[in-house]
Amino acid sequence: MTERFEISRRKALAALGTIGVAAGGAGVGTSAYFNDTESFENNIVTAGTLDLIVDYYSYWNQGSASSGDVTGSADGEAVTAELSDVKPGDNGLIAFCPRIETNPAYLWLCGALTDSSENGYTEPEPEDDNGEGELEENIDVTLSYCEVADDFGQDFTPEDVTNVATAWTGTLAEFLTTIQYGVPLDGDATVPGDGSFPAPGEQAHFVGSDSEDENYCLCLDWEVPTDVGNEIQSDLLKFDLEFHAQQARHNDGTNNPCAISTETGDDFVKVARAFNEDETISGGARARYGNNGSSGAWELAVGDEPGISGKFVQGNYVWTSGQTVDWSVAYDASSDELSFTFDDSTISDTLDDSQPDGRMGIQGKADEATVDASIDSLTIDGSPAPLSGPTSITATNDGSGREIKHLLVNTAFDGSTSFEVSGEATVTLQGDYPGGDEDVSFDVVFE
Repeated sequence: MTERFEISRRKALAALGTIGVAAGGAGVGTSAYFNDTESFENNIVTAGTLDLIVDYYSYWNQGSASSGDVTGSADGEAVTAELSDVKPGDNGLIAFCPRIETNPAYLWLCGALTDSSENGYTEPEPEDDNGEGELEENIDVTLSYCEVADDFGQDFTPEDVTNVATAWTGTLAEFLTTIQYGVPLDGDATVPGDGSFPAPGEQAHFVGSDSEDENYCLCLDWEVPTDVGNEIQSDLLKFDLEFHAQQARHNDGTNNPCAISTETGDDFVKVARAFNEDETISGGARARYGNNGSSGAWELAVGDEPGISGKFVQGNYVWTSGQTVDWSVAYDASSDELSFTFDDSTISDTLDDSQPDGRMGIQGKADEATVDASIDSLTIDGSPAPLSGPTSITATNDGSGREIKHLLVNTAFDGSTSFEVSGEATVTLQGDYPGGDEDVSFDVVFE
């Protein structure tokens, strides 16, 4: 058993570290990082103080091999428990019990799979050739609101836990997909009629230390089913869980601290934000004024680098000044196809160079015109990804030169991520619009 102490005062993080399987069994490691959130952004009120402390209780059962437990309190500390030789049929649970000093707070949970690999597999594993492990797909987990007994003595066991309400059941892979962009936790342990988690703003807050009431704990039960076979031999996975506390007073619980952040700025996004460190993109789509006709100079483009000869597919489009139209860009990681729909026109291209790997942005360029553009929806690998921050830009110019505005979205695409982003765009021309091919444009670009 090891202990290590680390702290970041921005969020409460429970990193349930490394879970791996060797040829004759498996190794499981869990670690937990906890801390309070003491400053709030994105219109979260900062009055008062907030101190998140988490009591933790962990138990594992390896049948005839061994069982064990670890308990304690974390306030700026990280505790790591490591197990070895985990096999099908082994199970355990981890209980997180929040204590919020002073002010009541809303709690959010988010997390992500950070690594999944075959880890030097031993035959007859694997069942596929993608190099990714199957372990997360073969660990069953249940997340529940629970209560932990006050007087369990020296050893913590599942008998010391009382289940109050089951919030979620499925595989670890499904669980991490569900929570990856944040879910609110309910302080009253209320689960919606369709199961899972409450909608943002509909959750009850967790009480502070000035209340006579106590908060419910959150229990994560895990088990490797006995019918799991060779497909998990040698597999390794890592994943993180994060707990965020936000002051409840004067807030409505709708702000999602796990959402993808956005920010606006001037100039082309690849330049202003140093995409790929050399101001290049890995794919994009463009709608420009062109010659505003059904033939001739192009108005729509999509590909590795729209506007660069041989790097894009083009199409025509007829603009209507002042008309708001829908747009969307979708990337299919399995085929490397990038498609662009603008109004009712769709074009697509297969990316040849490096795939989207990092951030994305939209941008508008205007000369004697106004370009309004917004992002209304982002879906990553089939899951809605909420945004935190501005979601629109306006570029406008009346006079010499031009204005360029961008919206940066701090995604973390990894080159194998499928996604779709959509929104609206409006181009309004002024009476003295010069009419050049590139005087008005709207772009969606990827790092």
